[in-house]
Amino acid sequence: MAISPTFGPVKDEHIEMTIDGKDFICPDPTCKHLRVRFGEHPHAIYMPATLESTSRIKVKVPKYTKPDVLRVELTLNGADYTHDNKTYGFYDPYVIDVQPRLISVDGSTQVTIRGIGFVDSGEIKGKFTNSTAAIQCSNQGDPCMH
Repeated sequence: MAISPTFGPVKDEHIEMTIDGKDFICPDPTCKHLRVRFGEHPHAIYMPATLESTSRIKVKVPKYTKPDVLRVELTLNGADYTHDNKTYGFYDPYVIDVQPRLISVDGSTQVTIRGIGFVDSGEIKGKFTNSTAAIQCSNQGDPCMH
């Protein structure tokens, strides 16, 4: 099973996720039990989904209150959920500090960005005036690094 996108902003109610896989077949013709669960029981968010084909499902990503990473699981019958270790990250970045304050114009300066609300999606980037660069994050309380 593959999901796209795998991350998005907090409180955005217009994001639609695509779930690709195989053998998506509902036990009833109306697919009334087709749901996607975001997060863990008992605090999970359950969203109704739409079966587009036997290999594709669409679901609206729920609004969420804070930056976090939630497991994404799917049920076709309302009882049995997938366990594919897929996750969706909600981000709401806020930059607190950037060091150093002055950087080289040749792009060789390593910049440390400190902040909150980042999601380590493997795709995080920072924009510096007219260029974009990949950023590495650490989960040990260290800042994201460029």
